[in-house]
Amino acid sequence: MHLTIYPNELALIEEEANVRIGGALRESTLSLIPDLIDPFSFRCQPLLPGLRMIEFVLEPGSRSEDEDGLPETSSMRMTFESMAEGEWPCRFSYLTGGVSWSASYTIIIRGDVVDISLYASITNRSGTILPRADLHLVSKYDVGGMFVSYDVAKTVDLPDGVMKHIELFSLADVPLRNRYLAPYDSEEILVTRYFRNDEEGGLGYEIPPGDVRVYESVDRNAHLSYIDAFRFPPIPMGSIIDLSSKKCDDIEMEGEWDRYGTATMRIVNRLEEDVILEIEERCPEDDLILSNSHDFVRRSDEMIGFIVEASVLDPTIVNYTIDPSLIDSDWDRRSGWSVEAEMMRRLEEEEMQKER
Repeated sequence: MHLTIYPNELALIEEEANVRIGGALRESTLSLIPDLIDPFSFRCQPLLPGLRMIEFVLEPGSRSEDEDGLPETSSMRMTFESMAEGEWPCRFSYLTGGVSWSASYTIIIRGDVVDISLYASITNRSGTILPRADLHLVSKYDVGGMFVSYDVAKTVDLPDGVMKHIELFSLADVPLRNRYLAPYDSEEILVTRYFRNDEEGGLGYEIPPGDVRVYESVDRNAHLSYIDAFRFPPIPMGSIIDLSSKKCDDIEMEGEWDRYGTATMRIVNRLEEDVILEIEERCPEDDLILSNSHDFVRRSDEMIGFIVEASVLDPTIVNYTIDPSLIDSDWDRRSGWSVEAEMMRRLEEEEMQKER
């Protein structure tokens, strides 16, 4: 059996079986059909020429027990046209509800490295056992409808009404790095601990969204301390994953805007080494940056980050100009300059000229 599980409790089941054809009535029955099957999706593909299914009937299972004390499951009774009696190999496929999966992560911080484990939590409430299934998991990756799939490297039995946790991967000693950040919505400089979704760290593929639990190894016996829980969004290849952050008092940044949309930032680094500082700014389109002294990368649909090497020797100056049409009262967090403030300044100048 090949089982593909999609979001929103939907699964595609594909299995191969022999259809026994004998006598004048050419019928066969497929058992262990889920109660939540979509009957309109049922298909039979003969693997040899000379056989054609002309009718199928879904026979719902009863809640009474059979000889083995188990509830009777649904079955599919099929009628065929065939050239001869005997056993005919066929491939059956159908959609069913009641089968779902979700991703969950365990992260253990050990000094400058982390151990990462990803588990798939699979729930079967379809109304029947799904035996010896080759799993294929599909995750909706973004709001645009893109889907990403994951194969499981073993077969599993999924009894009805059971949740199973299956390890998809486990990585040890993934490098943990520091990243310095000037957030868009804060005056503080933060230092975050992160790892990167790349091949160097043992990853390098689209990571599905899921719940995360973070622990830290606290002594020589590897005892753990629970740190935090949050949820991963979908994580593209090459992106960075922040685990924790705190205020960094050893880097200071002062800035101001002029009325033409140009920002000037002065960065003082009092650490013992040069570091890379990322300055966040709101900008929905790259071409709205009219000029810039430092390169930037896009972090989201609305946010970019200027990548600045902050030297310990001398203050670092960063300049960039944003299309003035973007400037509104929300852009004054680093400078006190805004459209409203500029209008007030002009009114004050006019009043002073009148008094003169």
